[in-house]
Amino acid sequence: LFRGSDTHWWKAWHPPDPDSTIPGTARRAGTPSSHTRRQSFTMARERGSLNVMSVPVFLNEAQRGSSGAHLRLAKALWEVCDEEPARAGADLVHAFKLIMTCGERTMYVDRVLRFLATFAAQASDEGRLTFLEQLLQSLASLMHAEDAPARWRACQLAQALLSGLPADAGLSEDVADGLQAALLERAADARPAVRAAAARALARLPDPGEDGDFAACPITATLIRLASHDASREVRRGALASLPPCVLAARAVLERSLDPDDDVRRVAYLTAAHGAGPRDLAPAQRALLIRRGLRDRCPAVAAAALRLVQAWLAGCDGDPLSLLSLLDAHGRDAGELALRALLDAGTLNPVRLMAAWAEAGVTPRCVTSESGAKDAAAGQAEEGDQLHVADVGADLALAWCVVAQAAQERAHAAGRSAASAAGATADIEAAAASAALEALDAFLPSSWEEAAATHSAVKGEQPEAADHLLLMFATCLDTGDAAARRTASDLVLRELVGEGDELAAEPRGLAAPIREVAARALARLLRVASPASGQLAQVAVERLCERCEAGETSSAFASPRLLSALALALQALPPRGVSSLLDRVWGTVLSRRMPRQAPETGHAGWGPAGLAAGGAGLLAASPAAPRGVVAAVVPRLARLLAQGVEDGEADAWTAAGTAAQALGDIAARHGVARVDEWLAGEDSRPCVPTMLCALGAWRHDLLAGGEEGPERSRARDEAGAALAAALGRLMVLGQLSPGRAVPESEALEALISLLGLAFDPTTEAAPQFRQTLTVALETLASLSLQAQSLLASALLPAARRWDGWVLGVGWVLWSIRHFIPLCSSSLCNSFKSIR
Repeated sequence: LFRGSDTHWWKAWHPPDPDSTIPGTARRAGTPSSHTRRQSFTMARERGSLNVMSVPVFLNEAQRGSSGAHLRLAKALWEVCDEEPARAGADLVHAFKLIMTCGERTMYVDRVLRFLATFAAQASDEGRLTFLEQLLQSLASLMHAEDAPARWRACQLAQALLSGLPADAGLSEDVADGLQAALLERAADARPAVRAAAARALARLPDPGEDGDFAACPITATLIRLASHDASREVRRGALASLPPCVLAARAVLERSLDPDDDVRRVAYLTAAHGAGPRDLAPAQRALLIRRGLRDRCPAVAAAALRLVQAWLAGCDGDPLSLLSLLDAHGRDAGELALRALLDAGTLNPVRLMAAWAEAGVTPRCVTSESGAKDAAAGQAEEGDQLHVADVGADLALAWCVVAQAAQERAHAAGRSAASAAGATADIEAAAASAALEALDAFLPSSWEEAAATHSAVKGEQPEAADHLLLMFATCLDTGDAAARRTASDLVLRELVGEGDELAAEPRGLAAPIREVAARALARLLRVASPASGQLAQVAVERLCERCEAGETSSAFASPRLLSALALALQALPPRGVSSLLDRVWGTVLSRRMPRQAPETGHAGWGPAGLAAGGAGLLAASPAAPRGVVAAVVPRLARLLAQGVEDGEADAWTAAGTAAQALGDIAARHGVARVDEWLAGEDSRPCVPTMLCALGAWRHDLLAGGEEGPERSRARDEAGAALAAALGRLMVLGQLSPGRAVPESEALEALISLLGLAFDPTTEAAPQFRQTLTVALETLASLSLQAQSLLASALLPAARRWDGWVLGVGWVLWSIRHFIPLCSSSLCNSFKSIR
């Protein structure tokens, strides 16, 4: 019935005549227009000649017209079906068979599918629902056709009818069971298009069971399997879109948030927004889902993640504190990302939020340590009441911090717009800036002295909330006078380096985030307090050096945290006049943490070495770094990279990734040739061969596999991504161009290795590495003719070295897509050599 049929079903159904138009052809002269056809259709209905308006006529009208006319046509078709159900049903089934002969995607068939969904939505009584059940039974039998296009169209037709059914409509058990069996069989079809259509058609059939958790539902299990393991992205998208709202579906959505296809990740977040609620995931999983989505490199995925956050906020009645409570203690950074996204999108208004909090007396200005104060959560604030420190939780302090920063950014942006505009626009922007500043004045403490007292009071009972308050004060409070800058610097430095033996006595789990937050506060304060930023940075680094030196004999865990804070402080240093300070940092602190031999195994050895590598990279890449310091840093970074890859532990991979990033930054700053000179002085291999050797060891470890924890796997993936980013950055900057102090063989060797790893199936286990490498090669291919010629020259050697037709075809297709039009001569030479 279906094999070899190339006749368009519209032509097979309706022979061409002078008064009709065949889809896909231009309307001939003298053919009635769509307006004339609508008039004839209306006149026929007014005369009551419904027998003239048969099923073929309705379908032809549906495929010609727009979606706006489908409702009118559907109501008229139901009149025909109600009058003669047997004949209309037979005509529709015959039409379905003709549709199944159309294997290509056309807008005409798509219009008919949308029309059928509208037709099914008008099934308002039991008789019409029975009529649709008969159509679905016929489609279930047609799904076993021999031709794949016929099976694909049968699943599409079933999906159109099922998706259009009213929400309260239910199918009989016999019909549902037969349709389920046919669609589950098609879900295992050999053709991806058939599997995708079957997955979409299954959306209305899952059975929640007695417990309502879909645990025993075979449809849900099939959809999860397709979404998780199918090789076709179209099938994964269809399966994700059809998942019912349940715990199992939420876990599948979380897993697909790391899918390599952008559209699959987007559908995953849209499914989570419209289906499973946040309670179906653990707090840590919610935070992870938001963190992945809002930080996704694809704007469409980030927009879908924002819709998920907005849906969760709507489920919390628009209360941002309830949204933060969903993330619990696992998602402070995720909560900050979510609030910032909502504020940037305009879903939340920072000025209105601060005004509401001020009216309820829930502001940092109202915090007091007196007992018997009001309960903040109750919101029963009378004038003169104050907020007790016990009520200032971490969620409330985080919301204060993010909202205040957003209000300040809005005030600054509106002020700049008012200064550059004129007339009514300038008045509007000035009023917006004034409103934001007034809200900040009523919300924040009036001076740094009050802020320091508030921070001290909150820190005693709520240390995590005090961290957020410190960030907010360092960003939003005024430091215009010397007294305010002195108070602010004393508070931040005291939190950063501690006093006496305070740092050594703190437990590891609590001290690490406090020191990190204090370092962030210092960086923000340095940006705000511009008149005294140089002096403040110098004092901060000097005191940090003193504490690091004292840490040699005090605490085993103090050094890594202080080194991390030191790296952030070095980033905020002014570029001029700090050479002596940098010499001291290297000589007294970092050189002691970067050993010449392999560090000890474990966090006590590799942890300080990795943090020191980060600080040394920031130091050496600084414009003011002395050449002697850089020459001493580079060999140790190369040695740390090689030793970390060889060791293979999680902390060792982290240290190796940090060393690779630092080495790449230094090479980009000073040039690969100069870095090779510094390495030659220590009898070390050149920079690029060192990175390529580490990349080869990284791939060998990836191939070895074996049992490994998620921490080690993540650290190895990050190390590979750092290596790929360093080599890709050097190529994009032209540091590895032939003739630029780099041998051509060395540049080609690097490019051949990167091309091979880009299409190597082994690296699919490292998604971050694949994404980084893809972006680097895409950027390089779009730069210049010289870069594209270099890529074309590396194609043939890469195909010879790396076995497998899949890799060769992947390289050829990628080359055709990116640079055949601009460097056809080089590629033609390669293809001639292959021939």
